Amino acid sequence: MLAVGLIQGAHAAYYVYSTIYWTSIGISVPQTSLLWGIGVLAEILLFFFSRRLFQNWSVSRIFFLSAFVSILRWAGLAYTNTFWQILPLQLAHSLTYAACHYAIVRYITTQPQSHIAKLQGLYNGLSNGALIALFTAISGLIYPISPTMTFLLMSGIAAVSFFVIPRKLDAFLVKTN
Repeated sequence: MLAVGLIQGAHAAYYVYSTIYWTSIGISVPQTSLLWGIGVLAEILLFFFSRRLFQNWSVSRIFFLSAFVSILRWAGLAYTNTFWQILPLQLAHSLTYAACHYAIVRYITTQPQSHIAKLQGLYNGLSNGALIALFTAISGLIYPISPTMTFLLMSGIAAVSFFVIPRKLDAFLVKTN
Protein backbone atom coordinates (compact mmCIF):
# COMPACT_ATOMS: atom_id res chain seq x y z
CA MET A 1 0.00 0.00 0.00
CA LEU A 2 2.89 2.36 0.67
CA ALA A 3 4.15 1.95 -2.90
CA VAL A 4 0.72 2.75 -4.30
CA GLY A 5 0.44 5.70 -1.93
CA LEU A 6 3.75 7.08 -3.15
CA ILE A 7 2.88 6.64 -6.83
CA GLN A 8 -0.55 8.21 -6.39
CA GLY A 9 0.72 10.81 -3.91
CA ALA A 10 3.29 11.97 -6.45
CA HIS A 11 0.34 13.45 -8.36
CA ALA A 12 -0.14 16.08 -5.62
CA ALA A 13 1.73 18.96 -7.26
CA TYR A 14 0.08 18.12 -10.58
CA TYR A 15 -3.41 18.26 -9.11
CA VAL A 16 -2.76 21.55 -7.31
CA TYR A 17 -0.32 23.44 -9.51
CA SER A 18 -0.39 22.21 -13.10
CA THR A 19 -3.04 24.67 -14.30
CA ILE A 20 -1.25 27.52 -12.54
CA TYR A 21 2.08 26.37 -13.99
CA TRP A 22 0.75 25.92 -17.51
CA THR A 23 -0.85 29.36 -17.63
CA SER A 24 2.30 30.93 -16.16
CA ILE A 25 4.37 29.54 -19.04
CA GLY A 26 1.94 30.93 -21.61
CA ILE A 27 -0.40 28.04 -22.30
CA SER A 28 -3.86 29.41 -22.99
CA VAL A 29 -6.90 28.57 -20.87
CA PRO A 30 -8.53 26.58 -23.72
CA GLN A 31 -5.31 24.59 -24.21
CA THR A 32 -5.10 23.99 -20.46
CA SER A 33 -8.65 22.66 -20.51
CA LEU A 34 -7.75 20.44 -23.43
CA LEU A 35 -4.73 19.08 -21.56
CA TRP A 36 -6.93 18.11 -18.61
CA GLY A 37 -9.44 16.48 -20.95
CA ILE A 38 -6.73 14.50 -22.72
CA GLY A 39 -5.48 13.16 -19.39
CA VAL A 40 -8.97 12.04 -18.42
CA LEU A 41 -9.58 10.49 -21.85
CA ALA A 42 -6.31 8.54 -21.62
CA GLU A 43 -7.34 7.31 -18.17
CA ILE A 44 -10.77 6.19 -19.42
CA LEU A 45 -9.26 4.37 -22.39
CA LEU A 46 -6.83 2.52 -20.16
CA PHE A 47 -9.64 1.41 -17.87
CA PHE A 48 -11.66 0.29 -20.90
CA PHE A 49 -8.82 -1.83 -22.31
CA SER A 50 -7.10 -2.74 -19.02
CA ARG A 51 -8.26 -6.33 -18.84
CA ARG A 52 -6.88 -7.07 -22.29
CA LEU A 53 -3.71 -5.00 -21.84
CA PHE A 54 -2.72 -6.39 -18.45
CA GLN A 55 -4.19 -9.89 -18.46
CA ASN A 56 -0.75 -11.52 -18.29
CA TRP A 57 0.88 -8.96 -16.03
CA SER A 58 1.39 -9.38 -12.31
CA VAL A 59 0.27 -6.57 -10.04
CA SER A 60 3.92 -5.86 -9.16
CA ARG A 61 4.83 -5.46 -12.81
CA ILE A 62 2.01 -2.95 -13.33
CA PHE A 63 3.17 -1.01 -10.26
CA PHE A 64 6.73 -0.91 -11.61
CA LEU A 65 5.45 0.38 -14.96
CA SER A 66 3.37 3.03 -13.24
CA ALA A 67 6.27 4.11 -11.02
CA PHE A 68 8.69 4.29 -13.96
CA VAL A 69 6.34 6.38 -16.08
CA SER A 70 5.61 8.60 -13.05
CA ILE A 71 9.30 9.34 -12.63
CA LEU A 72 9.55 10.34 -16.29
CA ARG A 73 6.27 12.26 -16.31
CA TRP A 74 6.99 14.49 -13.33
CA ALA A 75 10.62 15.08 -14.34
CA GLY A 76 9.38 15.91 -17.83
CA LEU A 77 6.77 18.33 -16.51
CA ALA A 78 9.51 20.12 -14.58
CA TYR A 79 11.24 21.03 -17.84
CA THR A 80 8.43 21.46 -20.37
CA ASN A 81 7.19 24.82 -21.52
CA THR A 82 4.95 24.23 -24.54
CA PHE A 83 1.57 22.67 -25.13
CA TRP A 84 3.09 20.08 -27.48
CA GLN A 85 5.68 19.00 -24.91
CA ILE A 86 3.05 18.62 -22.19
CA LEU A 87 0.59 16.72 -24.40
CA PRO A 88 2.41 13.34 -24.26
CA LEU A 89 2.89 13.79 -20.52
CA GLN A 90 -0.87 14.09 -20.19
CA LEU A 91 -1.35 10.88 -22.16
CA ALA A 92 0.93 9.27 -19.57
CA HIS A 93 -1.81 9.84 -16.98
CA SER A 94 -3.20 6.53 -18.17
CA LEU A 95 -0.10 4.84 -16.79
CA THR A 96 0.74 7.02 -13.79
CA TYR A 97 -2.73 7.07 -12.27
CA ALA A 98 -5.07 4.66 -14.04
CA ALA A 99 -2.73 1.66 -14.30
CA CYS A 100 -1.74 1.99 -10.66
CA HIS A 101 -5.38 2.27 -9.57
CA TYR A 102 -6.32 -0.70 -11.76
CA ALA A 103 -3.52 -2.81 -10.24
CA ILE A 104 -4.42 -2.09 -6.62
CA VAL A 105 -8.11 -2.74 -7.26
CA ARG A 106 -7.20 -6.00 -8.99
CA TYR A 107 -5.06 -6.97 -6.01
CA ILE A 108 -7.74 -6.08 -3.48
CA THR A 109 -10.37 -8.13 -5.30
CA THR A 110 -8.22 -11.26 -4.96
CA GLN A 111 -8.06 -10.98 -1.18
CA PRO A 112 -10.39 -12.72 1.28
CA GLN A 113 -13.81 -11.08 1.44
CA SER A 114 -13.25 -10.14 5.09
CA HIS A 115 -10.23 -7.99 4.13
CA ILE A 116 -11.59 -6.17 1.09
CA ALA A 117 -13.30 -3.24 2.85
CA LYS A 118 -10.28 -2.67 5.10
CA LEU A 119 -7.91 -2.73 2.14
CA GLN A 120 -10.10 -0.33 0.17
CA GLY A 121 -10.17 2.02 3.15
CA LEU A 122 -6.41 1.77 3.59
CA TYR A 123 -5.81 2.39 -0.11
CA ASN A 124 -8.07 5.44 -0.27
CA GLY A 125 -7.03 6.83 3.09
CA LEU A 126 -3.33 6.55 2.34
CA SER A 127 -3.21 7.29 -1.40
CA ASN A 128 -6.01 9.81 -1.82
CA GLY A 129 -5.92 11.21 1.68
CA ALA A 130 -2.84 11.27 3.87
CA LEU A 131 -0.07 11.22 1.26
CA ILE A 132 -1.79 13.56 -1.19
CA ALA A 133 -2.34 15.98 1.71
CA LEU A 134 1.27 15.69 2.90
CA PHE A 135 2.77 16.11 -0.58
CA THR A 136 0.39 18.97 -1.38
CA ALA A 137 1.53 20.81 1.75
CA ILE A 138 5.18 20.23 0.85
CA SER A 139 4.51 21.36 -2.72
CA GLY A 140 2.89 24.50 -1.36
CA LEU A 141 6.13 25.40 0.36
CA ILE A 142 8.35 24.69 -2.64
CA TYR A 143 6.27 25.84 -5.63
CA PRO A 144 6.54 29.60 -4.92
CA ILE A 145 10.31 29.20 -4.87
CA SER A 146 10.66 26.82 -7.83
CA PRO A 147 7.98 25.07 -9.88
CA THR A 148 10.75 22.97 -11.43
CA MET A 149 11.91 21.69 -8.05
CA THR A 150 8.31 20.96 -7.06
CA PHE A 151 7.77 18.61 -10.00
CA LEU A 152 11.22 17.09 -9.56
CA LEU A 153 10.31 16.32 -5.96
CA MET A 154 7.22 14.47 -7.22
CA SER A 155 9.49 12.51 -9.57
CA GLY A 156 11.69 11.65 -6.59
CA ILE A 157 8.68 10.49 -4.58
CA ALA A 158 7.69 8.18 -7.43
CA ALA A 159 11.28 6.89 -7.52
CA VAL A 160 11.10 5.97 -3.83
CA SER A 161 8.15 3.71 -4.64
CA PHE A 162 10.53 1.41 -6.55
CA PHE A 163 12.09 0.42 -3.24
CA VAL A 164 8.81 -0.53 -1.57
CA ILE A 165 6.93 -2.25 -4.41
CA PRO A 166 6.67 -5.92 -3.45
CA ARG A 167 8.69 -7.94 -5.96
CA LYS A 168 6.14 -10.74 -6.11
CA LEU A 169 2.61 -9.54 -5.82
CA ASP A 170 0.79 -11.94 -8.07
CA ALA A 171 -2.86 -11.23 -8.53
CA PHE A 172 -3.46 -12.46 -12.04
CA LEU A 173 -6.88 -12.21 -13.57
CA VAL A 174 -9.26 -15.10 -13.20
CA LYS A 175 -10.01 -16.43 -16.65
CA THR A 176 -13.68 -16.20 -17.54
CA ASN A 177 -15.12 -17.38 -20.81
